[in-house]
Amino acid sequence: MNILKRKWALCYMKRLPAVSKLEVCDKLRPYLRHYGLTLSDTEIIFPKRRCYYQKLLQFIYAYGIYEESIPYESVIYIMETPVGLHLLLRTGHEFTFTLESPHWQIRNLYDYDKPLMITVCWWRFSGQAVMLWWKVEEWLGIREKKQPQL
Repeated sequence: MNILKRKWALCYMKRLPAVSKLEVCDKLRPYLRHYGLTLSDTEIIFPKRRCYYQKLLQFIYAYGIYEESIPYESVIYIMETPVGLHLLLRTGHEFTFTLESPHWQIRNLYDYDKPLMITVCWWRFSGQAVMLWWKVEEWLGIREKKQPQL
């Protein structure tokens, strides 16, 4: 999936309505005690004490976005499978809760992996074009030349 398709999918997901809070709480009920989750009026709160592996997973895949909790308004889709419960969030993250594992899983469905070569070329070209434009503006006196700081 290229970058434009990812951006389009994420824009579409941000517009989807959230799943009702009651449905989220009802589906999560079997997993609350197993994972030590707590429910508040606005979010699903993760336990304060977690193992290093779980903290590392959340940092790698969620980049600190869902470090403490998941707001109910972020949940746009819930799916129950034989594996467990899957919560799809507006940011493209999928949380999987299963009773067979002591750790919940996180995946970023729209992670960039390795960009296509044409994308890398576009980034280089556009960056060089901006730098050239700034130099032309400096030469014409529109932009002030930055002095190196010592």
